[in-house]
Amino acid sequence: MADKYGKQLAAVERDMRDILDKARAITSAAAEDGRGITEDEETEVKGFLTQVEVLKEKRAEVQASQATRQRVEDAGKSIVVDEEPVKVPSRRKAGSIGEAFVKSDGYKKLIENGIHGTWSTGSVDIESKALLSTLGTGADTEGQDLIDRDFRPGIVEKLFERLTVAQLMAQGNTNSNLVRYMKETLATNAAAGVVEGAAKPESSLEFDGVDAAVKKIATFLPVTDEMLEDAPALMSYINARLSLFVSLEEERQLLYGSTAAEIAGLFGQIPAANKGMRSVKTVVNDADHIFRAMSRVREAFLEPDGIVIHPNDWEGIATMKTGISADNTYLGPGPFANEWGKVLWGMRVVVTSAVTEAAPIIGAFGTASQIFRKGGLSVEASNSHASYFVENKTAIRAEERLALAVYRPEAFATADLGTAGAAT
Repeated sequence: MADKYGKQLAAVERDMRDILDKARAITSAAAEDGRGITEDEETEVKGFLTQVEVLKEKRAEVQASQATRQRVEDAGKSIVVDEEPVKVPSRRKAGSIGEAFVKSDGYKKLIENGIHGTWSTGSVDIESKALLSTLGTGADTEGQDLIDRDFRPGIVEKLFERLTVAQLMAQGNTNSNLVRYMKETLATNAAAGVVEGAAKPESSLEFDGVDAAVKKIATFLPVTDEMLEDAPALMSYINARLSLFVSLEEERQLLYGSTAAEIAGLFGQIPAANKGMRSVKTVVNDADHIFRAMSRVREAFLEPDGIVIHPNDWEGIATMKTGISADNTYLGPGPFANEWGKVLWGMRVVVTSAVTEAAPIIGAFGTASQIFRKGGLSVEASNSHASYFVENKTAIRAEERLALAVYRPEAFATADLGTAGAAT
């Protein structure tokens, strides 16, 4: 395991060096020519630096895992019973939905008393921070005191979690069922040169108060009582399915929520003039259309920081080549790109089927939008649903409450990667 972490760390640092060498080559060439860096070169350097920052985060994660592993090994060496070494089970920080649920007082009391009659575990709250950092990590050894395990060798490691739409946006908490915020509706910049003694031009900002209702996203899954008594199976079941369903629906609503029961999604708040951006260049590709949408965002005096794009559209961009028969190479990293390094025009890329194909959303997600969560994801189990009592079944329910604030709708735009059109 130690060797594995070392190899991962070496690979990340090697990628960082390669990317920095590319950035240095651009700045060095400009210095040798005795000129400043061009706009295109600056954009390219910013893209390299963004990739380096992403790799720095990955390096920190690997170093932390490596250090934790070493501490566990060191602690195990010092523990003896009857002069024989004691094997210390590996323990991760509890935080996944399944782990928190089976460790709750309600679940443990249920197991101790037996599953009889009509019952409920009570609500089990999982903090949003723990959910974002440890969602889907699988079973742990914490449930060992509940039931003996039928251990099967082998493990499937999940090294990387894809970036989500929610992670692009600013995060906040609320204790209310309604979030009121101020949305900028008009910005007039009248700044100009003024001669001595003349009146100064007046700029103006106009705002509207907007109420974003806190909405609930929920679902439940049926399980048998036998599975409920098997702590490892229960944790895996909840982590792999229930939490995934809630997360997928959250992503869809953040983008396109429109009904009374849903979050007011981002797409419905984007001005019509910002939808369907297309480059006016003679020879274009999908990346050019996306850059045109970026320019529209900049007209709102904010810098775009993210792209939400459909997998089919990202495939076309990620596999773009030079088109030269003698040198038909990939424009980007090609098939050997790191999973955590999805970057286009210096912006982070979220690849998700939740967004409409051929209509990626580009915007200043971090500054112009914010998610407000009321508590975290809560999980509750009961056999009182329908005929579950007589069928020895249990309903496990997961739900969360959140609202979306879009402070400046003009800071978002969509690109048209499909039919022909013209930019505005």
